[in-house]
Amino acid sequence: SLDCLSCTLTSIEEPLCQKCGLNLAEEVYQGHFRQTGFLPNVFKVLSHWPLEYRAFFAYYNVICNKKTGQLSRADKELIILVTSLANRCSYSVVVHSAWYRVFSKNPVLSDQVCINWRKSDLPAWEKAMLEFALAISQADDVTDDHFKKLEVHGFNQEDA
Repeated sequence: SLDCLSCTLTSIEEPLCQKCGLNLAEEVYQGHFRQTGFLPNVFKVLSHWPLEYRAFFAYYNVICNKKTGQLSRADKELIILVTSLANRCSYSVVVHSAWYRVFSKNPVLSDQVCINWRKSDLPAWEKAMLEFALAISQADDVTDDHFKKLEVHGFNQEDA
């Protein structure tokens, strides 16, 4: 049960809570490994710290799994992927390109994005979405022009 907030783990090899019996690594394994074919190291490591594990996945779930405006799960993974590319975080690029492959159902496009998203086969509306995301992530001065470029492609304030 995720209601156990005072988990103590049995060992590094088997991250079971002694109090509630939750196997955090198995819980993550079922969701991620089955869909992408690998388990990121951060999941393995966080499974040994239950409070941090819950906080990490609660935050991720609010961002990625919550229905937000017009953005699909693939759109959100694409944004994370491209901002990770801009930040030169190869670890996040690997993880989120795997998720983008799953949700876009287009592994070739995922590979194109990883090489050069600006020259990829992404449609104009997705490129506009990514330009906005990069402006936000790089602390550019976001102006009305940024929002107008999104509106041309049907995005609204909630999508931004």
